[in-house]
Amino acid sequence: MPEHASRAPLRLRPGVRVSRRGAGQLQVGLHADRRLVLPDTDPVRRLLRSLGQGLDPAHVDPESVATVGCLLDRDLLETVDAAVVRRRLRETAGVAVVAEDPVRAAAVRAALAVAGLAPPGPHEPPTMTLLVRTGAEPRRADLDHAVQTDRAHLPVTVVAGRARLGPLVVPGLTACVRCVDEHLTDRDPRHPLVLEQHHDPDPGDVPAPEVLQLALGWAVRDLATWVDGGRPVTWSATVELCDDGPRTHGWRRHPRCGCAWGDLVAG
Repeated sequence: MPEHASRAPLRLRPGVRVSRRGAGQLQVGLHADRRLVLPDTDPVRRLLRSLGQGLDPAHVDPESVATVGCLLDRDLLETVDAAVVRRRLRETAGVAVVAEDPVRAAAVRAALAVAGLAPPGPHEPPTMTLLVRTGAEPRRADLDHAVQTDRAHLPVTVVAGRARLGPLVVPGLTACVRCVDEHLTDRDPRHPLVLEQHHDPDPGDVPAPEVLQLALGWAVRDLATWVDGGRPVTWSATVELCDDGPRTHGWRRHPRCGCAWGDLVAG
């Protein structure tokens, strides 16, 4: 087996199908960047059937080692252990929801539950908080507590006709919302003055339901990616859902923001 092989049983990733291509060929996967074309032979078919059920790498035939390596390189396989670990990570995720509208908060919790992302236990602090604010900018003091207590959090803000996700803040690693404010102030010194006037809710600033649903669905997906050990789109970045499509902007930690002062002292 290649050096990146695992001793845990291997299987095709969920959703990966084996399709006929004609002319003696099979295709594993669908997308152009995640597919593999193989000869339609009995050994290949036996291998793919075994991978559909879970195959111990120690039992891979010598003639199939290269094929398994190619499938791994195309990210078409996963270990059974990885699937179990991913499920357990989500079951112990401890994601809390903060939203002013209790109905909306319940809907977000339901979406998290569908993704398998469990809430914190009755007497346990959350490890991650999803903060939803509509019709106003979140008050930065409300976000400071999460930074000060070293709690990861993802703000979702829908204000002035636009939804904004992020940044996903992991204190000590990523930019926080105040970092973003400082960067925007560098570009426009009047930004803090205008921002302060958007903290009080505007009853007429009602988000379009489809935009809010898209933003919340994206947020749940990013949280799941982070819990699984991946790098979500909102990692130290914001995503604005504009009429012409999403706009993503990465942010560095700002030296004027208190969340980065520990780095300056250490440096």
